[in-house]
Amino acid sequence: MDIAPLSETDLEQLIVLQAELLDEAGDLERMRALWAVIDRDPNHLLLGAKEEGRLVGSLAGIVCHDLIGSCIPFMVIENVVVAEDRRHRGVGRQLMLAVERFARARGCRYLMLVSARTREWAPAFYHSLGYGSAPYRGYKKMLGD
Repeated sequence: MDIAPLSETDLEQLIVLQAELLDEAGDLERMRALWAVIDRDPNHLLLGAKEEGRLVGSLAGIVCHDLIGSCIPFMVIENVVVAEDRRHRGVGRQLMLAVERFARARGCRYLMLVSARTREWAPAFYHSLGYGSAPYRGYKKMLGD
C-alpha cells in the first residue's frame, strides 16, 4: 500500500470513495474547481492510500495557525474514509500515522477531529491511536445551505 498526497488525477476515485462516508453524491466539477486552491495551499493536505492504483482510503488535514500562548499551530483532520472492503486491514491506521508525521513536521502542537456518533466503531479506532475524548467535548454546528 502506498500512502501519499492526492493529485488532481485522483479526484474521480476520491468522489467514489467519499460516497461511502456521505449519503449524498459529490460534485466532481466543483471538486476540480477547488483542487487548484487546495493544491497550492501548503497548510492543506489531502492524503490517500492506494493499493495497485486503487484509492482505498483518504483524509484531509489542515494546519491552523493559533494566536494564543506560544502561537503553536494545530491540525484539524476531516473526511477520514476507508473503502468498506479494505477496513480492518491497517489502511486507516497508516493514513492517520502519516498525517501525524506531517503535523509534527509542520510544528503542530496537537491534532483534532470529530466523528459522527453513528460511526460506532470510530471511538475504539481513534483511542487505539492515542486520541482521547476526556476532558474534551466536540461540537459541530452545521450551517444551512
